[in-house]
Amino acid sequence: MTDTGDLYEVTIAMSSLHEGMIGPATFSLFARDLPPERGFLVAAGLESALDYRRSPAPASPRS
Repeated sequence: MTDTGDLYEVTIAMSSLHEGMIGPATFSLFARDLPPERGFLVAAGLESALDYRRSPAPASPRS
């Protein structure tokens, strides 16, 4: 048996490239409610999302 892992990000990236979508992308980040008997949440890969949230807003493009 092999571990295939989650290929969601790879699939989205390949599909976007195939469609010629090479500009910036937007992704949603959310957490669901935990069951009452679970007292913790494990998350990974959040460093870049938190860095983005902490950075100042980019300047608006001039017309």
